[in-house]
Amino acid sequence: MNPENVIENHKDKTIIICNRVENAQKIYYELIDQKEITDNLKFKNAEIICLHSRFFDSDRKAKENKLKTLFGKNATDTNAILIATQVIEAGMDILCSVMHTEISPISSFLQRVGRNARFVDEIGKVFIYSLLEVEEKERIKLEPESKEDKTEITKLNNKYLPYDKDLCEKTFSELKKYQTLDGNIPKKLIEVILGETEKDLIKNMSAGQGGGFNQDKIKQSWKDCKKNNYRHTIRDIQSVEVILIHENQKNEVVKYPFRFQSIGMYKWSLVSWLNKIMKGEGVRNYDIESNTLAWTLEENTFLGEMNFENDEDVKFTLQKLTTLDKIPNRLFVNAYYLGYDEGIGLNWQYESTFDNSSPRSVYKEKKDDFKPLEKDTFYQHNMGLIGAFEQEFLGDKRNKLDFVFKQLADYIDMSELEKDNFIELIKWMIVLHDYGKLNEKWQVPMQKYQALKDPNWKLEVLGHSDFDSKDENDLALAKQAGLNQRPPHAGVGAYAIQEVLDEYYDNAYLKSGISMAIAKHHSPDLSKAEYPTFKISESNYNVIRKLLAQFELDFDLEKNDTEGRLEGFILDDSDFKQYVIYLFFVRILRLCDQKATDNFKKYFNEN
Repeated sequence: MNPENVIENHKDKTIIICNRVENAQKIYYELIDQKEITDNLKFKNAEIICLHSRFFDSDRKAKENKLKTLFGKNATDTNAILIATQVIEAGMDILCSVMHTEISPISSFLQRVGRNARFVDEIGKVFIYSLLEVEEKERIKLEPESKEDKTEITKLNNKYLPYDKDLCEKTFSELKKYQTLDGNIPKKLIEVILGETEKDLIKNMSAGQGGGFNQDKIKQSWKDCKKNNYRHTIRDIQSVEVILIHENQKNEVVKYPFRFQSIGMYKWSLVSWLNKIMKGEGVRNYDIESNTLAWTLEENTFLGEMNFENDEDVKFTLQKLTTLDKIPNRLFVNAYYLGYDEGIGLNWQYESTFDNSSPRSVYKEKKDDFKPLEKDTFYQHNMGLIGAFEQEFLGDKRNKLDFVFKQLADYIDMSELEKDNFIELIKWMIVLHDYGKLNEKWQVPMQKYQALKDPNWKLEVLGHSDFDSKDENDLALAKQAGLNQRPPHAGVGAYAIQEVLDEYYDNAYLKSGISMAIAKHHSPDLSKAEYPTFKISESNYNVIRKLLAQFELDFDLEKNDTEGRLEGFILDDSDFKQYVIYLFFVRILRLCDQKATDNFKKYFNEN
């Protein structure tokens, strides 16, 4: 593929599709450069747009809207050239009269050419390009004689990525037999090229343990709750969210790490970029000892006296990336060494685009995701969760979860469990999920903070304060009150629900799964199944009595205990039924907790 062919054949609407982002960026710049020297007025006046996956959402959406105007079915008097990757293969209603495309597997190829001459009686041209020059094709057939030969052949084979080399070559070979794609030709091509390949794929998908595709990876995610596992359970790819920042933005990132827009890209492509920059192949000099190329975002699970379960604590810290062996799924990279602009997107080669950091998310600023907490009492918060469950999960159509309840009952060999039993269990979980907040060591600092902030405040047993992490005065009061010295509370609730379930339901899966849901409702990454030392005063316990009375429950809960492990928290690692129960219950608990914390008055009105 080259700019000369594009210019010579351009009429009104030309679409160029490359297999890799780097190829699209390269030809975009080549065409831009040709504008300065060409005598072809049609091309000289053409609008050139580049679209691929490495743009921020705001820029990508703006481009997609523009493409509808220029390449939509109702577009007239268009003079435009689009350079894109497979992002336009499906889901974009655009068309062209001329298409240039690098070869790809037949399924992908037919998606691409579907953008050309889409309507009855239309005729369009499609130029199909091999990925290798003639001499490169001959070179790749030879037996490598040295290490350098092997490296060169590997580079040539990599030109087919992200697609399979053999499938691309087979597609290219079959397409040479035809001059048009009319009638049933596409169907014939698919049958010839993909017949055996599709059979092999189906066979491989069925070959996993228990006959399920990716089942082992899914089970591993349930077991250890490591975030890096999640993306492998849906598609067999490895993606990294890249955020560009400057050194002077680190403090803002630590406070609001999800405020910045990110760009998703293939992990090993990013590793290749960073590796080249570290080796001195980048545009700007890099010294690993004195410069920082990227940072990882780490959770402050337990940092000094900080506790990740408390809403008022700083949850994150940035750590310098020192090795490429383990790249997290979210990486903050130094905008001094990588580039971005709305023309070509994220890159490491074009210095004119360097020094641009990620834009802040307009959506989050409008929604004010980082607004101050809203003060509520322990009773109000829990009743808010109950209201959220009834409105969001039961609602007017109270049978929406009936199928799930029946399947879960059969799955854990308790077919006698009915809908009312599951609703009862969910309400027990909600009522006890924050039981640890009644601990004196947790409640006293909260009350002290609220009294310091509002001298007219009357003593209450709190669920949340009205702490504002962006207010310097609030930060000072929080330090004075010792908010970040409170012990974790979720483990106490898990301990309490286990005691109740032992008495009312003799089922290890329910006991383990529901107690895990409470213990992990703030974070899935809880390696130790423990609860802290707790002591609940009689006045604090009266609040849980009031809650229990609302549902005619006669539980006698432990008011104090010394720290210990949660027995029955983890069952046999080979049995994953507990994790299915956990996933179901924790999903409900987290969503209800988020909604009630954000606006408990919407779900609970004491009047």
